[in-house]
Order: sequence, then C-alpha cells, then structure tokens
Amino acid sequence: GVKGVQSVVPPISINGALQPGGKLSGTVTDALTHLSVAGVCPVAYPTGTSSTIYGGNCSDSSGGYTVVGLPTGSYKLDLSDNSGGGYAEQWWNNKPDQASATSIAVTIGTTAGNINAAVHQGGKITGRVTDAVTHLGVAGFCPGAYRTGTSDTRYGGACSDSSGAYSIVGLPTGSFQVDFLDYGGDFVEQWWDNKPDQASATSVSVAQGVEVSAINAVLVKPGSLSGSITAAGANPSLLCASVYAASNTWNPVATGCADATGHYTVPALPTGQYLVNFTDGGGTHIDPWYNGNTEAPSANIGRVNVGADTQHGHANWAPVGWRKG
Repeated sequence: GVKGVQSVVPPISINGALQPGGKLSGTVTDALTHLSVAGVCPVAYPTGTSSTIYGGNCSDSSGGYTVVGLPTGSYKLDLSDNSGGGYAEQWWNNKPDQASATSIAVTIGTTAGNINAAVHQGGKITGRVTDAVTHLGVAGFCPGAYRTGTSDTRYGGACSDSSGAYSIVGLPTGSFQVDFLDYGGDFVEQWWDNKPDQASATSVSVAQGVEVSAINAVLVKPGSLSGSITAAGANPSLLCASVYAASNTWNPVATGCADATGHYTVPALPTGQYLVNFTDGGGTHIDPWYNGNTEAPSANIGRVNVGADTQHGHANWAPVGWRKG
C-alpha cells in the first residue's frame, strides 16, 4: 500500500528581551531617635494618577526599602506603616498627601536612590468600650477612625483588651470620626459620641504625635422580636417571620424561622418601628401580616428597642387561609 505522507511545520520562535525596570530605594528612620524603622511599606504612583500602583519591599531592620519594576517616568511615593508602630503616613519628601508630594524621576534599568524618609509618630485616639448592661469591658472590639465626612480610608490600631481599652494609631493631624462597629454582630454599631451614624457623629480633633483619650463607648445589644407561628398541617421549620422597616415594605430587615414548637426569634434589630409578615415556605397557607392584616400598613407591631426582646409577633393559621392569633 501507499504510506501516508506527513507534513512537518517547523516551530515558530516568538522571542522577547525583557528589560529590567527602574527602581526606587531609600532608608526609613524615626524622626526623633534617628533609628531605623522596619515595616514601613512604599507604594509608587505615576505622577497625576492614583489608579496604577507599584509596590516593593517594606523596610527591613536597617530601614532599607525598594520599589521595583518601574517604567521610565515620574512618580510620587507613599510610605505607610504596616508594622503597627504608630507612624503617620507620609508622602515623599515629607509631605502630607499625594497632591503636595515631590515627584521623582525614574529611568528604566536604573535606580533612583537616597529617597529617604524620616517618619513621625502619628496622633492616637484611645478609650474604653463597655457593655451597657454588665458595665464590664468588652474584649476584641476594634474601633476605626475616618477623616470627618469621608469613608475611603479607615485608621485602626489595637483592638480592645479584657478591660475594654483600645487604641487607634498612626493618625495625621486632622478631624476624625470614630466608628464602633462589632463585626460579630453582638452589639449595635454606634459612632462617637453615642450617635447612630457618621453624619451625626461628633468629630475628634487629633494632632500628630499627641494622644486624645477618653473616647469611650457604652455598647448595647440589638433588639429582637419573638413570638409563635402555628399552621395546621405545616412543617414548623418552614414557617418564618420577616421584619420590615415601617418605611420600606419591599426588603426585609431580618428574618427568623420557627423551631419545632413554632417559636421564632428575629435577632439583631436596631431601635425602630417595624412591620411583620409571616410566610409558609411549604406554600400551603396564605401569608398574612401581623395581627391578621392583609396589608402591610396595618401590621405595625410598634417599637422595638435595642437591648430588649419584643414578644408580641404571633400568628395562627387555620387549615385554609389564616386568622390572627
């Protein structure tokens, strides 16, 4: 027979020669002690932009740092303390922000050296967080500070210890608002001084190198709503209560489903006026609002307060349709 003929295509070489990028290097020292500072991390931004960033090695025990892989151009350098040492952020050359920072010329394949920085201790906010009921300190609570009227940069520090004492460090001179947000959800978020949101929060004036103390918070647990749901022939685990803010009946604030006995609890509610709608996940019963109402505006259960359980959201379905309990 005739053997097949194979056509062999020689490989195509796609070659490229990589050029080493430019570098920035320098040393970070303490402005007062003149000792080396480790853990300060540099980020370079092309002058006039904030969307593209170039990073490198944070300062080592000798204070030395580098930023690598830079194309030829002009850059502004941001130096931030990631070690928890409490140093204030600064831009080169000893400037408070990107707009006022001095630009640095970089050429590909070369190093722009001696871009040194003497960093200063930032301002500090300290205080204590306590439980409103027990009056004991709350441990593991991590407040944050934002420049007044902004939410883009959060300044943190040491979370509260067993006595409730906390600190926020590395703050530049300015006005700040302190947020006490419990990421675990055990306590209601508040802003200093006992305000419900940032818009109403009291500002704290901070000066670089100075501590502002006694920014305390008394924490309260959220309110809850509880009751019972019964429906003939229904699976109790499919019976749920959804809580709506009186001003918004489209999206529930929270939902709680019944246990085997028909009891439910809707937790983590801030103080406010609420409406309650009962639902049967099995689809065998019509879904009423609280108190036997077919429309939301008439289903207001009244006010739920933080730190308290409101116990009057009950429903009892008959085999067909529903009736109030």
